[in-house]
Amino acid sequence: MINRAVDIYGPSPTLVDTLAVVMIRAGKLDQAVEQLTNALQKAPEKSSLSLHLSWALKAKGRSEEARRQFLRAEETGLKIQTLDPLERAIVQKLRDELFPG
Repeated sequence: MINRAVDIYGPSPTLVDTLAVVMIRAGKLDQAVEQLTNALQKAPEKSSLSLHLSWALKAKGRSEEARRQFLRAEETGLKIQTLDPLERAIVQKLRDELFPG
């Protein structure tokens, strides 16, 4: 369904972000990283793109890059307390893994 939306409306950062989350959950990490990296070039202020790129990079074992993207997400407005409760748990776990202690 999200692929169809991208086909119809084009690769808007919001749609690409949603598609990338689906890719991450499906284990298509290389594709997610590529999509998110491209989307960030078009919308560098969109904190969710940096956040989800951080998640994909961490899943690929690229922790240092993941940390940088997580910090970028926070710098561009990410507030964990305002996230959907389901995503909040994922983000808190990611933060704990990237910044232990």
